[in-house]
Amino acid sequence: MNLDFRKVSNYKTSLNYEDEGICFNGEIEKVSKHKVLLDGTLKAEIELSCNRCAKEFTATVCEDLRLTLTDIPTSIEDLDTIECLDQKIDIQQILMSELETFRNDYNYCEDCNSDEEYEIEI
Repeated sequence: MNLDFRKVSNYKTSLNYEDEGICFNGEIEKVSKHKVLLDGTLKAEIELSCNRCAKEFTATVCEDLRLTLTDIPTSIEDLDTIECLDQKIDIQQILMSELETFRNDYNYCEDCNSDEEYEIEI
């Protein structure tokens, strides 16, 4: 789903996206000439690998998102700001990028997460 940056309304507009097991419900609003606010809830089921035992497991992601989108380059190193320099807001790419942050985190399966006395002997 692509939106034209210039056509985003100055008023909060409902934005619902659902594709490939990813669901986003929220609002989008232009807050200044070069800034758009994307605010809502991201829900998805993602496949992860346990960082202890390497077992594959499915996790449910349900996170609130509040992102600032801009159509000009910024020098601010803010992880919640996304540059859309081609004047297009690619909702799917933004949501997939947010899900990648969960894949890159330390993830433990149910068995390893409940084992508090886990140690590796060298």
